[in-house]
Amino acid sequence: MSLAALQNLDASEIILILPLTLAFFAARKLPELAEGFWQGVREFRKVTQEIAEEVASQLDGNGSSEVPSPRS
Repeated sequence: MSLAALQNLDASEIILILPLTLAFFAARKLPELAEGFWQGVREFRKVTQEIAEEVASQLDGNGSSEVPSPRS
């Protein structure tokens, strides 16, 4: 496929070709990728919930008046 042929592709054609190509070449890796993605989403939700609870406790006055040191 020449460079001129690639330049003539519309966005809709690329949107159609890209998922088909990924499905064809990466079919065995997709479950692993999806698992990693959802694990990241769960971790993100967990961390945001912890931060929200910490902020809420600080705003309620239940926490100390000192600013907590950042976690590492």
